[in-house]
Amino acid sequence: MKSLLENRIEEYENQVVITKNTIVDLETELKKAQKELRDVSKPRITEAIIEDIRTCIYDVIENVDFSDSQCYEVDFGIDYDNKVVLESISYNDTDSIQQELTEAIESLFVVE
Repeated sequence: MKSLLENRIEEYENQVVITKNTIVDLETELKKAQKELRDVSKPRITEAIIEDIRTCIYDVIENVDFSDSQCYEVDFGIDYDNKVVLESISYNDTDSIQQELTEAIESLFVVE
């Protein structure tokens, strides 16, 4: 009786391992199918156009004047040893960067 129960437990354990492996495989296939479904409705674009877009982005970012102190908001504080410290700094001119990027990328296409 004991050996029968041990054999049955071993069979169940084997089935659990097989089922877990099957679930992992199914989850992998599900993620793959979900990605394919998301991608199927995406518009196609050539590598040349992607490269043009990248160039536009690089050019705009390269020409941003990050040295203009008027574009920053800074907060200072006093450290525990009475030293003035920079607690935070924020760049506030992101709208102009966004606008320049949008215009540069749109210039590559005929926008209807």
